[in-house]
Amino acid sequence: MSTFISPLPLELLEHIIDNFDTSSIKDRKSLSQIASTCRSFAGISQKRLFHDVYIRITLEFYRAEHCPHSAWDRYRVLDSAENQASSGPRCLDILETSPHLANNVRSLTLMPTYETSSAGNTDWQPALSLYAIIPRLHNVQRFTISDMEKACCWECMDVQLRELMCGLLQTQLENSTLSFFIKCPSLKKLHFECLDLRTSDTEDFPIVPALEKPQLELLEILCFGAASDLEEDHSWFNSSYLLFDLTHLKSFKVTARYFFPTPKIPGMFSKSLENLELGTHDFFPGSHLCTTSIIPLNSSVIERPYQRLPPDLNALENLRTLKVYGAIHGTLFSFANSYETNLPFLSDMLKTLPCKAISTPILEVTLEIQVYHLPIEFALESVRWSRMMASVMNQDTIAARFAVFNLHLQRSLYTLEKVDFDASDIFDRDDGLKVLRSSGYLTYLPSKKPSIRRSI
Repeated sequence: MSTFISPLPLELLEHIIDNFDTSSIKDRKSLSQIASTCRSFAGISQKRLFHDVYIRITLEFYRAEHCPHSAWDRYRVLDSAENQASSGPRCLDILETSPHLANNVRSLTLMPTYETSSAGNTDWQPALSLYAIIPRLHNVQRFTISDMEKACCWECMDVQLRELMCGLLQTQLENSTLSFFIKCPSLKKLHFECLDLRTSDTEDFPIVPALEKPQLELLEILCFGAASDLEEDHSWFNSSYLLFDLTHLKSFKVTARYFFPTPKIPGMFSKSLENLELGTHDFFPGSHLCTTSIIPLNSSVIERPYQRLPPDLNALENLRTLKVYGAIHGTLFSFANSYETNLPFLSDMLKTLPCKAISTPILEVTLEIQVYHLPIEFALESVRWSRMMASVMNQDTIAARFAVFNLHLQRSLYTLEKVDFDASDIFDRDDGLKVLRSSGYLTYLPSKKPSIRRSI
């Protein structure tokens, strides 16, 4: 039995509904109940429920001589209210019978998941075609392709999904329902996680007129592509094939296994950029020769310097926050006589930041350093921490360029190491690090739990 509540101000209704988190199953159920029982809240509750759409894509692995990778199996829509994947027609039916609800969708997330199978048959019919739902969402402001389990390589995609993704990219195709981005002029935030959209075939990336590109305010790329670290011209940094207008970009985050901060970054959005985060997701010996140096143990003299110049950040006059990731990488074997680190590279990059002035905004810099494959005693006794930190935290550099400087130090633990200690118990034994921590410059992050690392 429906109830009637006297009309309330729209601002009050919006304030009440905005307190619900649509990513929460409990809150989504509550919104559904409110929409069906309270007339005053029905319309605004429906809009709030359709702010976020999650599409889960399942995979079926198979091995064959022509493609020993993975094949895209079928598509399903994740029903967040029921916390389980449905076949999808229900969501599509709602959008067809109530097309106005599609205009309320502000966030779209594609989430690939995985199912193992011995079958190698690729003759399948998708339960829900993404072609049917994506072009309907004209007001999407945030688009996320997320897969936190395993990388999805462009070259190994199933043909149908690859055509779909090309359709998302090729905004020039006439009469194509797949020209998604051009139909979303309100798109402001774009997230790519574990999906490498690069390709060696430039025909897949047609030149897009600047006037037809959505103006992004936030771009986040988390990529594990198997590209060489010597490759500079990533597709997302090539202005000729860039799919978006980045002249108004305010936040940019890139995290990739084989990535070094290309000099193209500052020039692309120097006038508008306020938040910048640069880092590598993982760190392997020899995979970052462009940005890492080799330093002998028990020494502060660089044995092999990094091979590429760091980007010049002097043009980023409006930058407010900068976060960079450093790493110190050793080996699990006791006979190692050196370690690899990108701290000299980062130190020189930080020195290119514009000097502080009265008219410039406050700049907060965060440097997070992770220590890999260095046994505890090696890390304490063989790494010249004070010398290394002094190169990064030069007092003249800090005073001239940073209003706030945060240094986070973290031990990355593996299955062969114990975890019954805190970072402070280890690093406070070094007088130089202890002074930094007592002065407020240095904090310690929780150590990672040991885990078996899986190759991608």
